[in-house]
Amino acid sequence: MPGNGKASMKFRNKAFSGNIEKRGQVSKGREKPEKYPLGPYAIGFFLFVVVGSAIFQVIRVASQGAF
Repeated sequence: MPGNGKASMKFRNKAFSGNIEKRGQVSKGREKPEKYPLGPYAIGFFLFVVVGSAIFQVIRVASQGAF
């Protein structure tokens, strides 16, 4: 497998050798699209738990009375 690294290096070098003269104008074709770290269901569940617990806390304090 020692030759595998050189072949890979030559392939990458050949693939990007045209970019040398295009400094600052190279397209970023290899960028991955942005993905959200949390899905909409996870955010919905989080909001459900936070808002629900806040509502229960308000009800509990209101039922005990202010003083």
